[in-house]
Amino acid sequence: MFERAEIIKRVAVLIGALLAGLTLASASPAAAAPGAAPDNRVVKTVVTTATSAVQGSANIAASCRNGGAGVPVTRGSYTGQACEGTDILDVWYGDGRRETFVVGTTWTNNIYHIWQRSAGDPTWSGWTTLPGNGTAVDGVGLWDNSPVTVFVRGTTGLLYCNTYAWSGWYVC
Repeated sequence: MFERAEIIKRVAVLIGALLAGLTLASASPAAAAPGAAPDNRVVKTVVTTATSAVQGSANIAASCRNGGAGVPVTRGSYTGQACEGTDILDVWYGDGRRETFVVGTTWTNNIYHIWQRSAGDPTWSGWTTLPGNGTAVDGVGLWDNSPVTVFVRGTTGLLYCNTYAWSGWYVC
């Protein structure tokens, strides 16, 4: 059964998507014309939970910080590890690019992301930490889609946001 905070978080993501007129189906966005400016409009989001055959600890954050289970997440030619039991956020942009956000398995539960440099990019950028040293306990979600703003629940229980251009975390 979901905890109240988890239900509120998931409803907020869905309401934000619906209000923005986003498609939560599997339609592929059209590619941008060559030389066109990137279209950072979010056209699709998918939130999945990192799971494996082995069930993770009830205390997800402590489990990852203590060397707990990681679930492989492959994008292009790069495979990273997401903290088991946390939410993974995939975002598709209007020009066909895709970006993925995960809670890593480092002792600090930092937030990592990887993105396509252009629509259809088969190799992607490589995994990097999202600037600002964000720390999360239960995953990454979409707070707003214009500009793209992701959120996490920090170790203090507060929600923290980071907005596209990724200049750092602030209380949402």
